Amino acid sequence: MAPLPAGRTKSESLRQLTVPEQIMEPALEQTYWRGMRIDHPADWELSIASGLDEPGRCLFVDRMYQRLDVRWKDVAQVPNLDLLLERRQRKDGEKLEVAPLAGAPEEWRGLVQKTKAGCVTRAGRFFRNVRRLVEATIVWPQGRDRRTECDILASISPQASQAELSLWQAMGLSLTAPAEFVLARSQARVGRVTWEFHGGGKDEATLEVERLAMPDSWLKAPLSRWLEQQVPVDAKTMRQDRVDRSGHRAESVVSSQNAGLLAGLRGVRRLRLDLAWLCPAEERLYHMAFHRVCRDETISFPPGVEVRCCRPVPGIREGRA
Repeated sequence: MAPLPAGRTKSESLRQLTVPEQIMEPALEQTYWRGMRIDHPADWELSIASGLDEPGRCLFVDRMYQRLDVRWKDVAQVPNLDLLLERRQRKDGEKLEVAPLAGAPEEWRGLVQKTKAGCVTRAGRFFRNVRRLVEATIVWPQGRDRRTECDILASISPQASQAELSLWQAMGLSLTAPAEFVLARSQARVGRVTWEFHGGGKDEATLEVERLAMPDSWLKAPLSRWLEQQVPVDAKTMRQDRVDRSGHRAESVVSSQNAGLLAGLRGVRRLRLDLAWLCPAEERLYHMAFHRVCRDETISFPPGVEVRCCRPVPGIREGRA
């Protein structure tokens, strides 16, 4: 999650984020997760992303090795980084052969440990403005890339805590949502990534976003029919339309559910909006759903909610030192 800078309107913030060049650099992929930004080579895939009430962590792997492990936590006192580094030099009571990390970005401290297969860089930094301790471990199995290592460490940073919109970008998904929406569930199954956010409040607002792979191999019926199947079985379809979504033809369905006996007597129901579209550039299917308890006859996604597709794949940096 990356809250956007304060002082900007929602439209300005959203307009800035919809430009791919401003949310991704050519050489490195950008991941935003639970208030942290982490840049990394595009072929380092996110395999572990901490969930709600879990210690902050993002673990990236390539096809053969674990490559980058970033962990963070908010602390009340200023940590002693020198002591932390000293502890990293010892394993099972024996001191490891390590060298100080030279040329690291400002305020990062670290060690480089040589191994038979390559080397491991361990670094830490305390961000005083948010009192957050961050530790990063980078594995170089076939030679250390100092430039990429420096760029990775320089990118790792907590985002501002006060903002109207937040950016979530990982696992092939890129979403802007109101900052008050909290990640409640994240699931990465084969070919299907799902995020669920809760907005809190009496209306029980819930936002769901999905990205599905290889639709050509399994989407045998029209998209409108597939979307109908995503609506809860006990819901009543109120309206179905064909709309435009980021230049793509999309399908939308508005449905309603019983919110309970007492709620029904008060004229309250659960209203739901589903939206789906195919992105030819990515060969992916996107699905969004927003539902809340209300008396309204119509429903729309909250201001600022935007899922970006047609995103270019950044290249991989070359050269090691």
